[in-house]
Amino acid sequence: MSWSSVFGSNPRANPRGGYYYKMTYEIVTEESAAEGDFEETGWEEERSDDYQSLHELLEDVSHKANWLEWSSSHPTGNDWITSEADQDYRTGAYTSYGLFIKRNDGQPLSRREIVYISDELGLSYR
Repeated sequence: MSWSSVFGSNPRANPRGGYYYKMTYEIVTEESAAEGDFEETGWEEERSDDYQSLHELLEDVSHKANWLEWSSSHPTGNDWITSEADQDYRTGAYTSYGLFIKRNDGQPLSRREIVYISDELGLSYR
């Protein structure tokens, strides 16, 4: 799906006031997994810079992790995207990320925005 078919002819213009993202991380070690817990969790990025378009935001975050799926099989504007866990072969720990894409106007993402994000990152959605 092309940008223009979703948002019009100018991918830089955003009548909704732009976007930003937040990203969490979770580290699981063999010991923490045995206890059913994380070794460490926190913010990788508490609040990114603003982006005028989803296109720009997705270009920036697409290389940060291998994004796998939405937090729900039927994502709404308040769901997040989870990553594949990367293993640190030195320590054996696994790190995964959660990506929260937000609109600057405070409104939840629309269905069209979810479809666009899903198509660009190769995520399944219903």
